[in-house]
Amino acid sequence: MFRKNGPFSALVFSALFFSTAASASGRLVLSDHWIDFDEVEVGDSDTQTLTVENEGDSSLRILNIDLDGDDNSFSMDSSCPDELEPGESCDIDVTFEPEEYGRFRGEVEITTPEDQVEAQLEGRGVFED
Repeated sequence: MFRKNGPFSALVFSALFFSTAASASGRLVLSDHWIDFDEVEVGDSDTQTLTVENEGDSSLRILNIDLDGDDNSFSMDSSCPDELEPGESCDIDVTFEPEEYGRFRGEVEITTPEDQVEAQLEGRGVFED
């Protein structure tokens, strides 16, 4: 691929080296992309934990963590800092607390400068037998 004495060989090598070195970045990984709370009695609650990890080579800025869902039946509590170092993780506790009978859906959305990942939420509010 490279000619030993070509006029552009040093330039091409430098460009390839620096583009590879610059590609190191954080990589956001979720423990789960689907959380099913199954059946929860109306008035009760269930909490499940979503773990967020940086599996990349450099720090990862977390710009935003949003929760969107039906009828305010979902809530969250996050221990995530604004920045995760490589190998670090944090937890988001997601709670489903139905106030009425029915099926509810939601989504936790985590935004970084490079990516946006989601975990879908689902639960069913039921009455006691």
